[in-house]
Amino acid sequence: MWIVALDARAPFPAVDVVGGKAYGLRRLYDAGFRVPRAYVVTTEAYRHSLGVSLLGLQRPEEMAKAVLAVHLPGEIEREIRSMHEAHFNGASVAVRSSAVSEDGEQHSFAGQL
Repeated sequence: MWIVALDARAPFPAVDVVGGKAYGLRRLYDAGFRVPRAYVVTTEAYRHSLGVSLLGLQRPEEMAKAVLAVHLPGEIEREIRSMHEAHFNGASVAVRSSAVSEDGEQHSFAGQL
């Protein structure tokens, strides 16, 4: 699963797949609170994108360059566009981007990753 709507009827993925913010928002949604419509690009999408970029590479320096130049595979881009159209009719929206565990018990890296 690469993209998941916050209000999806299916069971919501684990926090390590959607991140703490989305997981917390889903818990609020499930409890009946008003939560803005949203969707999440999962860690599975990231891992797939990274895997596609690293295919066939063996030298560490090649891999480092590939990681910095990761491009979104077409199938994930299409899924994002489809979800966006379904939820927002293609309108402009705010985007929150972060790493799944950028905030921990000992350190906060919000906005730095």
